[in-house]
Amino acid sequence: MNTYCTFTPGGDLHKITGDVRIDSDLNGCSVSDTRFTDFKFTVDNGTTSAIFFESPGYDYEIAVPQGNYTIRPEPVAPALYNPLNTFNANFSMGSPDVIQDICLVPNGSDIDLAIIIDEILPARPGFVSGYRLICSNLGTAASNGTVFLNYNNSLVQYQGSSESPASVNNGILSWNLNTLQPGQTHIITTDFRINSPMDIPAVNGGDVLVYFGGDIAAPSGVADVNTSNNTFEFAQTIVNSYDPNDIACLEGAILDPANVGEDLHYKIRFENTGTASAINVVVKNTIDTSRLDITSFQPLTSSHPMRTRITDGNVVEFIFENINLDFNDATNDGYLIYKIQSLPTLQLGDMIGNQAEIYFDFNFPIITNDHMVTIDQTASLNDVNSNSVSLFPNPSYGKVTINSSSYIQAIQIFDHLGRIVKSLSIKQENLEMNIDISESNTGLYFIKVKNEYGEQSLKLIKE
Repeated sequence: MNTYCTFTPGGDLHKITGDVRIDSDLNGCSVSDTRFTDFKFTVDNGTTSAIFFESPGYDYEIAVPQGNYTIRPEPVAPALYNPLNTFNANFSMGSPDVIQDICLVPNGSDIDLAIIIDEILPARPGFVSGYRLICSNLGTAASNGTVFLNYNNSLVQYQGSSESPASVNNGILSWNLNTLQPGQTHIITTDFRINSPMDIPAVNGGDVLVYFGGDIAAPSGVADVNTSNNTFEFAQTIVNSYDPNDIACLEGAILDPANVGEDLHYKIRFENTGTASAINVVVKNTIDTSRLDITSFQPLTSSHPMRTRITDGNVVEFIFENINLDFNDATNDGYLIYKIQSLPTLQLGDMIGNQAEIYFDFNFPIITNDHMVTIDQTASLNDVNSNSVSLFPNPSYGKVTINSSSYIQAIQIFDHLGRIVKSLSIKQENLEMNIDISESNTGLYFIKVKNEYGEQSLKLIKE
């Protein structure tokens, strides 16, 4: 057997399988209860241990060789559920698989909406690019609300989406989010045409587009227990050509020092460019634990069913067994997305490198690019060329100061639905302006600043 492959498909491995469901109605788990995906298993044979994650949307499956194992099941957010007991699995030659279903019992009624934005197609100048807004209910209570997406409507033009938006105003799209049960995910896709180098303003390869989205729970008397995942900023680099086997951080190549210690979302893409279908695909990703917190690792979504495991403390393997990935151009690609926190000890100028190895069956691996994230001051929202406008404090309880490297001409403030809250026309030549927002409701706002460079949008949180 080729030793370059990182796992043995099938073979003599034994399996521990089952599904994880949430007992939301507190009457015992049944097939009518929602499957739960934010789940991991620590498997220990007394000598070594590994961590396995449930494949989103599918029954969990743990493959191990002969031996005696203790399995500790645990939701990624254990505080929201009652504790679970460990169980054992003992395998010898010819032993049957172990089937162990998991029933999660909530210990309260908590709302936790989360959102991720990623691309369906790379952004090329003059072409249409597609995007996914992935909205998930990670809490223990059903919730609905609003989903919004902010974009620079001078650089991209809205073409349509999988569901009609409730509003399209001033570069902000919003949708009414239907009720999501705990553990459920809802995806909205949307398309934008990217300006070409001949358009005004022009968009060229290497420029960066920034999309800012969020989901807000409808008022229910229950606060969202984790507001850090209610918004997402997706930084997309414009390309003229691209490698179909790559890794990228969805937040972009620059990490603001203020965001050190928070989640980074990585997307790994793979494509079968051979002449036959790939029966198995394995993506191996060694995490730099001097930069990233491996204990916070969590797989989020993938194009095909996968198993995920962590071995040797920091080696993550995403296993697509029996994927039978086609070699035709229309159906030969796949992807996965995971999140992991940067270490809070990182300093300005530090760099986070991340690279993956992609194995198609028993061939030598394809090595992806070494994606670098640098701790540095980030450009403002939708600013392609420079960071000429900034605001502080953010979040703010009252007054906000806007600084610009060129004279400010006009300021507009929008709520998350794109409605104008305040509009100011500046007659004097000022590089700094103070705005009083003390009478505004708490929530998320966008401030559009017009100066000699053009228009820039910045997000502002009013507390």
